[in-house]
Amino acid sequence: MGRAAKSDEPGLQDYLDRIHRAENFDDIWALLNQFRARKGFTSLTYMHIPPLGALDQEKPLIASEGFAQDWVAHFIENDYISISPVMEYARTAITPFCWSDIMNEDLRDTTTSPEIRKYVTNYLAYNVGDGLAFPLYGPMGRRALCSVGLPEIKMAVPAVLRQELQIIFQGAHLRYCDLILQSQSKQADLSPREVEILSWVARGKSNSVIANILEVSTHTIDTHMRRIYAKLNVTDRVAAAIYGVGAGILK
Repeated sequence: MGRAAKSDEPGLQDYLDRIHRAENFDDIWALLNQFRARKGFTSLTYMHIPPLGALDQEKPLIASEGFAQDWVAHFIENDYISISPVMEYARTAITPFCWSDIMNEDLRDTTTSPEIRKYVTNYLAYNVGDGLAFPLYGPMGRRALCSVGLPEIKMAVPAVLRQELQIIFQGAHLRYCDLILQSQSKQADLSPREVEILSWVARGKSNSVIANILEVSTHTIDTHMRRIYAKLNVTDRVAAAIYGVGAGILK
């Protein structure tokens, strides 16, 4: 782990450039796995929970390589991503941390949540092992967590290697977010005028106020709003505004 790269092997910047050009998540995931393998890690996982209001808010992404498939299947089947103490801790963490800092017998014995107690009990029973987790940040609340498996509990990872992993994981997450937002913006397909009106709606302006700002009739704004509702598949202005922010339509 942490072995020196051969001169003919791609470096960190090479991987970042290739990730930036990736056209889908599968390509990003393949590059991340190449990088972690070159650094001596045998397993990798990426978990992303879309923010409220996003088009994909009901579609969390879980990617895993090298971990026991029975545990991965059990994790997904029981929707553990929605209650994971590791994911919850990552919401406010700013530096890498070990799973074992969170997932341990102390948590199992002290939590007041039956769901979390069951989850931690199963985690320990499956002997998942430890991982080094990297909190990741994206636009409009798109948070994620990328982890490499550790062969030993709380095994030390050199600071330089941690920095490299943080950089490439963050770069990969931002590229994935960019691909999502590009796709969602195309799906919404609002005209520039509709985006402008929706931006005023998101600021709390009524149709009559927006009409005065844009120097058009209230009837015109009403017509635009009906079209916006239809395109976004929503029925009220609050839902439209949340959708616009979550989908990246409103910057």
